[in-house]
Amino acid sequence: MSSAIVSRLQNLRRELQAAEIDVWLVANADPHLCEYLPECWKFLQYLSGFTGSYGSMVITAERALLWTDSRYWEQAERQLAGTGIELMRLGAPGVDSMKLWLQKHLDKGQTVGCDPLTVSESFHRQLEIALSERGIDLVGDRELMNRVWDERPAASVHPVTVFENGQLSVAEKMAAVRRRMHEAGADALFLASLEDIAWLTNLRGRDIECTPVFTAYFLLTDDKATLYVDSRKIASDDVQAHLAKNHIEAVDYTERRKHIAEALNGRHVLLDPLSINHGVYELLDSTSAAFVIAGESPTEVLKSRKSKAELELLRETMREDGAALCEFFAKLDEMIFEGLAPTESELAQMLHDERAKRAGFVEDSFPAIVAFGANAALPHYNPVTGNNAAVDYDAGTLLLIDSGGQYLGGTTDITRTVLIGREASDAMKTDYTAILRAHIALANTVFPKGVFGSQLDTLARAPLWEIGADFGHGTGHGVGFFLSVHEGPVSISPRTSVKESSRVVPGLVLSNEPGLYRAGKYGIRTENLVTPLSDETMITAMQPMLHFETLSLAPFDARLIKTAMMTPVEINWVNDYHKRVKEELMPLLSPRAQKWLARAADII
Repeated sequence: MSSAIVSRLQNLRRELQAAEIDVWLVANADPHLCEYLPECWKFLQYLSGFTGSYGSMVITAERALLWTDSRYWEQAERQLAGTGIELMRLGAPGVDSMKLWLQKHLDKGQTVGCDPLTVSESFHRQLEIALSERGIDLVGDRELMNRVWDERPAASVHPVTVFENGQLSVAEKMAAVRRRMHEAGADALFLASLEDIAWLTNLRGRDIECTPVFTAYFLLTDDKATLYVDSRKIASDDVQAHLAKNHIEAVDYTERRKHIAEALNGRHVLLDPLSINHGVYELLDSTSAAFVIAGESPTEVLKSRKSKAELELLRETMREDGAALCEFFAKLDEMIFEGLAPTESELAQMLHDERAKRAGFVEDSFPAIVAFGANAALPHYNPVTGNNAAVDYDAGTLLLIDSGGQYLGGTTDITRTVLIGREASDAMKTDYTAILRAHIALANTVFPKGVFGSQLDTLARAPLWEIGADFGHGTGHGVGFFLSVHEGPVSISPRTSVKESSRVVPGLVLSNEPGLYRAGKYGIRTENLVTPLSDETMITAMQPMLHFETLSLAPFDARLIKTAMMTPVEINWVNDYHKRVKEELMPLLSPRAQKWLARAADII
């Protein structure tokens, strides 16, 4: 593989020389800036062999560098070996950001190129300013990828389907979006986010792995709604009737540039510079007299607030997902008892197979993280790209499983860390209990309506600080409803942006997932999804208060819990949770899994 990568980089450099471009930037992105990419937009993977979800490259005549964060450092080191590509450990001491590196290493008069469809307008604007200060030009080339990528995969033509399970009507959603659009002083809204488009139109697709969306753009004005999509995807009678009922005009994706420019002529259009690629801004600048209003898209905020119907469906889905997890762990226990040693990737497939038996299951919500021993110290480890360790009972260590499913009744994401072996070390138990206490601290808190996620994040870290530990990722992220497993604008993190749309309010679905990672030894993470509810017990409070309802259902590993470290309140929380897990899951389980759950969810 390394020789193929070297050849591809040489080919790219020849194209750059012909185009008189000194440096090329590669973002791991598509025109819709998705987290997970369609195969035809995995250009960074094609050029580097790196398969992580986050990364960017700089390619010069002599060097190639790849930036990624701590989740993927070890994976990147393995995948880049022999390619000549230098790993830039983003966030590590002494490592420059890509923007700063370009400023330091390029000379006045040089030219930097990128595909304008794969960078946000916000990033492009910042980079352009930074480079211009050094007399360096930033140019775009939309066709270089086609010239360099031999046998580039074709775009997906999976059919789009109508999805109205628990949804408000399209008319209700559009009315709410238009109200917020008008409040921003706009008479048009242009959307590129595939999740936002799927939500607004009550349609779903299969163009991207693990995310039920379809490639499209969407334009909403005072009196029209236009969907730009491959016409082959919407040919079914159901979809055609749905579009007609909701007065959505369909324009073929290939005709979008001309149509968008004409439709926005003279309009005040709301565009989110964080979610719209620079190519759209270029189009409007060159062909349209539109007035651009830069601001957050109202669809991102509205889709994050789940309806009562969605939450009820999600609760039922959590029972199905929890049952799948129990069946999996019961089977794993049997395999270990029989002396078998399944690999991490085999376990990932086994868990997928159990979910596939449950009502409403469609696909995984992300590639499962199944990590044994030291591999679990890598927060985003993937057994396919790692060393695919076999689960060894005699090793006496931990197995971390972070997984989820896309169901017609919602999206799940859950993590459990379990002991593989006869007895855990005291250090393992101390670390696990600290993580469990951190989890409970967030799950059990009562807080004012409208706080920011950064305020809640501190609560989850305090039990870890007590033992001199911390973790490098946020405590929680938003989750969509049969949409992306990672959803904005609200998160529980030290880096949560302080803006009105980032406040924690009822209707959100968030993860609660503190972690602790001992490099070379093991990793621990425990994750449930939660939703904020009004706290009716606080009727005398000075302001409205909220608490979290825990949605996910699966027991914690009692063998790893040191009750001596816990308060009575924390112990009661675990016992109450385990009681609830048994009550809700037992009727859904096979006799084998019932026996397992009875033991696993015992009183601590």
